[in-house]
Amino acid sequence: MRKLLLVAILMLLSGMYASAQDYSKGEFFAGYSYMHFDCGTNCPDNSVPAGFNLDGTYYFVRYLGVTADFQYHHKDITQLVESPGASARTLSLHFGPRFKFRSGRLEPFAHAVRVYRPERECSWVG
Repeated sequence: MRKLLLVAILMLLSGMYASAQDYSKGEFFAGYSYMHFDCGTNCPDNSVPAGFNLDGTYYFVRYLGVTADFQYHHKDITQLVESPGASARTLSLHFGPRFKFRSGRLEPFAHAVRVYRPERECSWVG
């Protein structure tokens, strides 16, 4: 009798985890990134058109998740520093919570991310 009662309770509790999921638990984005920065008045070219962005989010509950965003930008700067093969690159990682309002076809979101950049914002190779 005790075993039967235990099996019945376990079956009732396991039904909570078998409920239908009406939203995605994870999202992924990959795309092109164009960076434009302020380098002062003596800067002849302040755009970095070659970059990409990778973004992934995991939702713990329907409206709240955690996101991680990686960005990489690269530019040939041979004309600026007069060194053949010189290039500049920047890497950054953004992470933090994401809030998503799920209401049909349109799902707006907001996130508050913290930025981590390796030691230097821009490294010169050449």
